[in-house]
Amino acid sequence: MASQVTFSSLWTISLIYLQVEEIKSKANAAFSAGNNDEAIDLYTQAIALDDKNHVLYSNRSAAYAKSNKYEDALKDAEQCITLKPDFVKVKILNSLFFFVQFISFIFQRVFLEKVLHYHF
Repeated sequence: MASQVTFSSLWTISLIYLQVEEIKSKANAAFSAGNNDEAIDLYTQAIALDDKNHVLYSNRSAAYAKSNKYEDALKDAEQCITLKPDFVKVKILNSLFFFVQFISFIFQRVFLEKVLHYHF
């Protein structure tokens, strides 16, 4: 049996959408002001209401990255790609995470070999 769309269900969906947009707006403002922890908390609240919104994961990923929480940032970037595989912004961000990890690995190896004289 197909589920029917009622006025009540449309109204509920509309209210949730408005709540998500209001929270996202506050989160974006917090992110722009450099309040990354607040932005992360607000994006998390919005995701609790709409866990299929790829933009929320993308934005929270950026806030995590700005807070040097790279593993969390990568998880959100991957979730964003899962929800919207053609979302270019997060694909670039995802590539940057892997690049940063690679550079970090090379730097650590050079540091160990050249400064601490540790050889692999």
